[in-house]
Amino acid sequence: MLTALGRLSLGAGLALLLASTVLAQQQKGPKVNATTLAFQYLTGRYRMPVTCVRTDGSTLELEEAIVIRRYAQHSGEANLKATFFGIDAADLSHCFNVLQQRIPDRRGTLYLTFRSFLRRTDLGMSDIRRRMRNGELRFPIQDGKLRERAIGADEAEPRVIEFKRRGLELLVRQIRPGSDADKLLARYAGEARESKNVPRRFEFEINGPDDFSFRSFVIEDVDWRR
Repeated sequence: MLTALGRLSLGAGLALLLASTVLAQQQKGPKVNATTLAFQYLTGRYRMPVTCVRTDGSTLELEEAIVIRRYAQHSGEANLKATFFGIDAADLSHCFNVLQQRIPDRRGTLYLTFRSFLRRTDLGMSDIRRRMRNGELRFPIQDGKLRERAIGADEAEPRVIEFKRRGLELLVRQIRPGSDADKLLARYAGEARESKNVPRRFEFEINGPDDFSFRSFVIEDVDWRR
């Protein structure tokens, strides 16, 4: 359940989002409905802070980035394209973050969509509100491929995960101020709090084929241009 403060913050954010989307429509932008709002809401660059250990024992603070942007129709539906950029550094023994002791180098692209049972454009906002009150948004994965390689095993063949099966989703949960997840991210998001644009924080989760599991706390890059 969202707190009263969380509901107020969410409502204000969605109101601003709706206003900007309506303006985009007036400038020959996309039709305002629940899918358009969901796409606008998730579009952005997100970073997952990681700590990496070099083979000599020294540590390095890095990030794994995911960029999510609007994409032309794929498989007959409007899409978001989520690109995983992996972890770029040489001579690493292993990497970890606040959720996982071992993080692989993960690269590739997933194509996401969003479906609403409410087709009337004036009900898009209420549909998004209802879904967020339930705690999460779900973006079905239509297609895509990720390659995972264990860090510290340069000669190992990467594992390829193909997202062809229906029913796979990216789950997006908002991290509320004061929550345990928010406290875990505080050391990474602190420098951005001086900015006029406060970065949003989410929990991303995917349970995919071949025992693939991905869960991470991510911070929005507020300086990235959508």
